[in-house]
Amino acid sequence: MPSTEDMNALRDMLENRRAEVVALRRLILKAADQLEELTETDCPEPVIHRVRQQAEVLRKIATKGRRSVFYPTR
Repeated sequence: MPSTEDMNALRDMLENRRAEVVALRRLILKAADQLEELTETDCPEPVIHRVRQQAEVLRKIATKGRRSVFYPTR
C-alpha cells in the first residue's frame, strides 16, 4: 500500500497533468479561431471552405473527451 506521501505526490502529478491538458485544449481552440480570422474574405471560396474545415477539426480535437470544463476560445 502506498504511503500518504506517495498518494499526495501522485495526486499533485495528476492535477498538474490535467492543468496541462486544459491549457493545451485552450491553445488549440485559440489556434482554430486565429486560423479562421487570418483567412481573408477575398480568398477563393475553396480556400475559405478548407480553412473552416481545418478549424473545425482542431475544435473537435480540443473538445474530444472533455468533461464539464469551459474552454474559452477568445
